[in-house]
Amino acid sequence: MAEWMREYLDTVAGQIRWRRARPALTQELAGHLEDQYDALREAGMPEEAARAETLRQMGDAVRVGQELDLVHKPKAQWGLLVLTVAVTAAGALLRSVVARGSPVGEPERVVFYLLLGLGALFGCYFLDYSFLGRHAVACYGGAVLLGILCLIVSPRYGGVSYYTRYFVTILYPLVYGALVYRLCGRGWPGFLLALAALLPMAVVCMAAPSMLGLMLLGLSGLVMLVRAIWRGWFRVPRGRALAVLAALAVAGVLLLTAQGVWHGLYRRLILALQPGADPQGAGYLGVSITEALSHAALWGPAETGRLLPAWDTDSLLASMICRLGWIPVGLLCAGLLALLFWAAARALRQKNVLAQLLGIGILLTLGVQMLLSAAMNLGVVLLSATCPFIMGNLHTVLDLALMGVLLSAFRQERLPERGDRLRPVGGMPRMRWQNGELVIRLGPSGSV
Repeated sequence: MAEWMREYLDTVAGQIRWRRARPALTQELAGHLEDQYDALREAGMPEEAARAETLRQMGDAVRVGQELDLVHKPKAQWGLLVLTVAVTAAGALLRSVVARGSPVGEPERVVFYLLLGLGALFGCYFLDYSFLGRHAVACYGGAVLLGILCLIVSPRYGGVSYYTRYFVTILYPLVYGALVYRLCGRGWPGFLLALAALLPMAVVCMAAPSMLGLMLLGLSGLVMLVRAIWRGWFRVPRGRALAVLAALAVAGVLLLTAQGVWHGLYRRLILALQPGADPQGAGYLGVSITEALSHAALWGPAETGRLLPAWDTDSLLASMICRLGWIPVGLLCAGLLALLFWAAARALRQKNVLAQLLGIGILLTLGVQMLLSAAMNLGVVLLSATCPFIMGNLHTVLDLALMGVLLSAFRQERLPERGDRLRPVGGMPRMRWQNGELVIRLGPSGSV
């Protein structure tokens, strides 16, 4: 690149305060400078005149930089941040009241996990979320290896790998979204690799075993792939790709059926809807919660003071209702629901492909957890899940970190993508230098 071009770009970059935006913007401007200068030289304009004319057409470097600085700057997400902090803090407050006498409700533990979770939220909010897209293959390989390692070293409770089930598999939809982004634009090889990448993660989920992790991975992966196919991101024929995806989905269902997974889920569903069919066995938790909630008041403690099974963990929301009433817990859940719907509406408006895919993975992870936790705490016990932002443990910290990644994508939605060269439709107009004047030919029959 010529020295005069570098000086112009350095002056422009000096006016842009958002450092992450400078490389992409200067790269695009460099392309325009080079294209314009080369076109003028090919048209016969002398070197000095071509340079002066290029700079004149680009405009004053300081003013250009100032205008770019006004447009390209981080977009603070104060509304979503405040609501996330409010829901988390309210959950911590109610937990400290209801779970008093339990390790979950100890003031030191409540404050510790509240501060740790908020640190994860704001830490991920200010980080560069595009790191996941640039290093998607490494992140994917690391996530799979971490899952395998946890299967080996993690303590097992009731035959379940604790760390794998409750922490590692929750990250899989996020990591898979980054990998899909990396494979977009590569045609059939990229699409088939995206399908194949689901298998190792699914094997880890089944080995844990983690039905919740498998559900989150399958659901988010299906939504991501359908959206990518429909929007043409893979650059494959839409109908054929959807047919392949549908065929593999059916094959996956048949495989899980052969493994007895669906039979187990069917049995869980029957007991969830009719817990009284086995009140002293698998339906005991559902029967206990339904009975306790039947005595709950709109405000204040219930008439019965009997503790629920897992009252300070899985049944924490139901315990809050029995101790504090329906209204306080209803307001807390309404705030959480509003947060997720607001974030989903923002995610649907994102133009960046990586932001869209990560948004799908994160919102489905948080939303499904909330739905399953709410159902359990209403007596419909299908799968064990932790209510996002409320529990006050490492799982809550992880959920807040996921929300921070999502808000980081929203915050940087004005960031231009590097390598995106904006060119006029149809290419550069034809130019030539004639009798000391620049002649621009707009078409075969006219010139200016």
